[in-house]
Amino acid sequence: MAETFWLWNVGLMGNRLSFFATQGNVGQIASGTAEMVADMLATLGAPDAPVVSWKIAKYFRSDWHAQYARDEPGQTWEDIWMSTWEVVVELAHERSLAGLKRGDSNGTYARDLSGNGEEMALPCSALIVADFDDPELARVAARRSRSSVRVEGPATHPGRLLVWMDNCDAVAFATSVADEEQRWRRLGARTRWLD
Repeated sequence: MAETFWLWNVGLMGNRLSFFATQGNVGQIASGTAEMVADMLATLGAPDAPVVSWKIAKYFRSDWHAQYARDEPGQTWEDIWMSTWEVVVELAHERSLAGLKRGDSNGTYARDLSGNGEEMALPCSALIVADFDDPELARVAARRSRSSVRVEGPATHPGRLLVWMDNCDAVAFATSVADEEQRWRRLGARTRWLD
């Protein structure tokens, strides 16, 4: 059985834990379930974390975990730009990142039984991950970003920039996002976890 989601970009601020869940085999998240969140927390190394509440904060597409080459014949942008959700969990008390799996390839078999299994509609945002070996290069690149994108630098991953493209035009999605991703690659960033 193949993983339903890849969990990554784990962050923690006080008692607020957040992470991204990228579609694996056939995983989809509608509204989520407590069991799904518990399974995901177990995958991340926090099986007994006392959860106060949780929410699916954001839906977007990202190719950070794409399994196909950008120019592989027969692949559509939907095959490359995978559905991804941000999951935010409020814990009963603060904890440290110690013991949490923070890598980019935390596969899980968690399932969301709240939906009907249908593909989500095209979101209006996309995420390009720009990973630099040198955090200083990331800072310089962030200052050179275009006004059409929003750039965040997660404190838990020095050298990584999250480049958000909001209000993507559905018709031009593949071209506009691919062009922006290529620009970050020319600046020296890895834009896929296996690059």
